[in-house]
Amino acid sequence: MSTPKEWVEFENKGEVGVRDDLAMRRYGEFRQAHAEHWLAHKSAERISASNSQQAAAAARAAAAAERAVEAAERAAAAAEEQASQAQRANRIAATALIIAISGAIMSLFALAKKIT
Repeated sequence: MSTPKEWVEFENKGEVGVRDDLAMRRYGEFRQAHAEHWLAHKSAERISASNSQQAAAAARAAAAAERAVEAAERAAAAAEEQASQAQRANRIAATALIIAISGAIMSLFALAKKIT
């Protein structure tokens, strides 16, 4: 396992610097193994961070989808209510029309009776 001193040195050089040192064979066998281990650790950290970001993005997308479903359900309920109110208004209008026609017919009979 690498010592904290080596890891601090690797951190200070950064991944590019450590890779360059490995490519130039500036490390002995022992330090080379530790440098490779540190690089693998850094790669795993990046993958873990990426997975965390992807999981967070997926959670945000799921929450947005849930909000969209709730909005669609509210819109459907409002549409049903409007349809129900329209049917009621149509029934009232039809009843008023029947009453008006009945009144007109009665007026015609009354007028016809006066004329004869």
